This record gives sequence, C-alpha cells and structure tokens, in this order.
Amino acid sequence: MFKYKNSKYFVWVGALVVLVAFFGFVSSYGDRQEVKTLPGKLEISTLKYDFGTIGLDNVSHTFVAKNTGEGPVNITQVSTSCGCTTAKLIKDGKSSVKFGMDHGNLPPANMELEPGEEVEIEVTYNPLAHGLSKAKGYFNRLVYIKTDNPREEHEIMVTMTVDPELGMN
Repeated sequence: MFKYKNSKYFVWVGALVVLVAFFGFVSSYGDRQEVKTLPGKLEISTLKYDFGTIGLDNVSHTFVAKNTGEGPVNITQVSTSCGCTTAKLIKDGKSSVKFGMDHGNLPPANMELEPGEEVEIEVTYNPLAHGLSKAKGYFNRLVYIKTDNPREEHEIMVTMTVDPELGMN
C-alpha cells in the first residue's frame, strides 16, 4: 500500500504532531492552576433580641458576628429598616460610624474579618425618633448586613413595646 519512503514520512509527521500537542498541554498546564481563595462566612450569635417593655430612653443591644469560614469576609454594608434604629460595628475597641436607614447616602462599612475574627454589632433603638405622639406600642426593627459574598445577607431583628408612662430615667 504505502511505499517505505511515504510511511516513514507519515511516522515523522505523526511524531511531530504528538510532540507539539504534548508541549502545548504542558506549557498551558501552569496557566490552568488558579489560586482559589476560600470564602469567609459570617455567622451572627443570635438574630433576634426582645427589649421587652421600655420607657422613652434609648436602648441598645450588642450582637456578635464571627467569620467561621476558611478565608476572609468583608462586611460591605450595614443599614436599618427605620430612622429610629442605628447600628455600629465595633472591632478591637474601635467603632465604625453609626449606620441608619439607607437613603442612598450611607457610607460603606468595609470591615474585613479574617477567619476566627469577631465583630460586635451594637444596635440602638430611639423611641422618640418620630416624636412623643408615635412612641407607644409594639415595634420591630431590622438591621441588614451585607458581605462581599452576594449570596450572604443577614437580618437582625430587635423588638420592643414602648410604654410612655414609664417615662425616661
């Protein structure tokens, strides 16, 4: 079928093709190895706190959030459901600004936590924020916490019953 000269030619061409393919694979192998950063995961100690029945003084409660993931996590945004409620982040004794209701003007939180690190989230409710006439009854307010993981958003709820008869201390 094939002459000796032609078959030798096909063997050399075939060997050359195999070598080129092999070296192409080997040289691109290093490019395929990506360094993947493992994600952080924010876990909050409790997601709800009930102040019970309160008077007209501000009340605060501190929640604890911890990065339980294998990589860093960045808290990117903190906001609240109402202007009567604020939240601030406290890490290593340093406080962030107070975050309130998001009207498009809140600063970014930018609080990075390494694996195992914790941050306190201090939530404050002001019963008189909307005036004395609206400071009576049962209320629930939310704090929204977003991280650099778009699938990870947390909600903290505080509830209380305000009785103006209790006044201020």
